[in-house]
Amino acid sequence: MASEPASDVSGWEIEEGLPQPTDQFIQQYYQGREALIEQEKAQRSDASFRQSLSPLAAAACAIVSRIRAEEHQTIWTNNLVDHAAPP
Repeated sequence: MASEPASDVSGWEIEEGLPQPTDQFIQQYYQGREALIEQEKAQRSDASFRQSLSPLAAAACAIVSRIRAEEHQTIWTNNLVDHAAPP
């Protein structure tokens, strides 16, 4: 994931000089970010455990991760907090 997909760029964004995803320094940022993420994964306390997982266990972990990511985006939102705990 060294480069992020380019979104629709409006003319005013270019006129204002806003950085674009294709700019060199933005690409360097993405590469540096990915390197830090990989470094963090290697230094995690469970890194050796994750590397020794069987293919089935690794697939199960991937499924659980996708479910958690979807829940994070759809269920655990500020709207839920506002609804569950009225002022």
